[in-house]
Amino acid sequence: MRRHALVYLAFASLALLVYSPALGGGFLWDDTDWIRDNAALQSWNGLWRIWFEPGAVIQYYPLTYTSWWLDARCFDLDPAVMHVENVLLHALNATLLTALLRRLELPLAIGAGAIFLLHPVHVESVAWLVERKNTLSTAFYLGSALGWLSWLEHGGARRLALAATTFLLALLAKTATLMLPVSLLALAIWRRETPARALRGLAPFATLTVLAASSTIVMERGEGAIGYDWSLTLGERCALLGQNCAFYAGKLAWPQPLAFVYAKWDLGTGTVLGWLPTCVTIAALAAAVWCVRSRTHSRRTLGVSLTFLTFFAGLLPVSGLVDFYYLRYAFAADHFQYLPSLGPIALVCCGSATLLGPARRRFAIASLTLLGSVLAFLTFERTPIYRDLETLWRATIATEPDAWLAHTNLGNLLATPTEPDAGIEHHERAIKIYDHAFESNNALGNHHVRHGRFAEARACFDRAVQARPDDALTFNNLGTMAGIQGDFRSARDWLERGHALAPGNRDLMRNLTLLLSQCPDPTIRDGPRALQLAEQLNNVDDPDLLDRFALFRALLITDQRPRAIELGQSLLERARTNGNADIAGRVERQLQRLRR
Repeated sequence: MRRHALVYLAFASLALLVYSPALGGGFLWDDTDWIRDNAALQSWNGLWRIWFEPGAVIQYYPLTYTSWWLDARCFDLDPAVMHVENVLLHALNATLLTALLRRLELPLAIGAGAIFLLHPVHVESVAWLVERKNTLSTAFYLGSALGWLSWLEHGGARRLALAATTFLLALLAKTATLMLPVSLLALAIWRRETPARALRGLAPFATLTVLAASSTIVMERGEGAIGYDWSLTLGERCALLGQNCAFYAGKLAWPQPLAFVYAKWDLGTGTVLGWLPTCVTIAALAAAVWCVRSRTHSRRTLGVSLTFLTFFAGLLPVSGLVDFYYLRYAFAADHFQYLPSLGPIALVCCGSATLLGPARRRFAIASLTLLGSVLAFLTFERTPIYRDLETLWRATIATEPDAWLAHTNLGNLLATPTEPDAGIEHHERAIKIYDHAFESNNALGNHHVRHGRFAEARACFDRAVQARPDDALTFNNLGTMAGIQGDFRSARDWLERGHALAPGNRDLMRNLTLLLSQCPDPTIRDGPRALQLAEQLNNVDDPDLLDRFALFRALLITDQRPRAIELGQSLLERARTNGNADIAGRVERQLQRLRR
């Protein structure tokens, strides 16, 4: 234990040094929705909601959310503290990997832990706050593997139950750990365990894996992983399987260039080259299975085979064979191989030491030291891009000019209320890369509406509806455009359709309220309905200026003069304080009419 504690202190110090440029970074993409603005993290009863209220959090990773809930209670979600926690968890994972390899009596285990700690392909998982899912779940994943080895060596139902419980905790932190039983079987084979005993021991782990896989598929579909963005054919998915394995292996071997978001590549299913990685992967898989089953090959060959099987199994959930939400943005991401990289890193470090033998151990140590130094430099050089969103998206575009998501998000970031068209060239670029980029089509459509180009705007909105037919944002934009054109009946139809899809969407409620309360067409106006929506819109703590104005208009149309005058006076004062001359002028004119 003292030795492991010293290793952890050394790893933690080294990791804090290498990741120091990212420690002062703020909340990035997804961090805001998952962490900063998550209502479940802001209250004491949020802990109950995280565990037991469906839909309270974006995905059901209650253990990870509990760690953020504790951060909210103890550190007020300070990003600097959370960055340090992620780095310390990463150092813990490197220490646990070292302990696992030592338990297997493999040489240079600490070298493998150090390479895992310093490899730049892991920067995304460590420097991006929302990816605590990875660092936390991996700690329990490795802890469960250590518990499994303890059961293999000493037996006992309590040891097995403890290992299975630790696996459950890993799944509750992130379900991507669900392929652990394959790694445990590989450990049992390496330790020459009898197949019958190993399979009996794996029963509780396999049961948890099946449950986790089923729930993940349901959750991903519930998160919207259905539609045009996920319309890959079976052939394309099979081709992508091998291409992803080759991609991730290549980034591990040569981690340059790395990108926060990679551009979607052409799958090339009509060419031999497009199918070559899958053919090689299937051949390697078959050879590995045959080697494991035959038990006639050397320990070195067995080690290579088991490593490939665990690497392949770890990538299988994110290979593209089944839909998951991120697949709409890119086919691959660095954070997806945080777990699968454990095996190849251990193989290279420990395997090279075994091949060189004890006589050349110093050469192996020197080689790993040099490799670690190069990786540490690459990691240190990469971490500064995680300081803020603009830096992150610009760095991504510099590396991957055809990453449409980076252009979309940078365009949204550059747009301001006073300069709404500031980032429009990035939205145009995103659509040129991927014509069904949902967010960019909406942004470009609104840009055309502002300049009176309604036909071009409608084409953008139509593409957005085709990509996401169940998203209310496009219907809100279509309704707004119809209202500007004076087609109030179509405006109401679009807004009602969007409101039916997203009853809690505040923009839709506000626009529908204003249309029903101030439409010049009396056949469209509906005072009671407008008032109902406006009351619902304002039934929150501190409603904003536009919400209050919508209620003011609804009170006017329903002839509730005393309430309208009282609200109008406070609204006028607030609009003047906020510098909103347009609303202030409109409210003042209405108040004058009411007083006359």
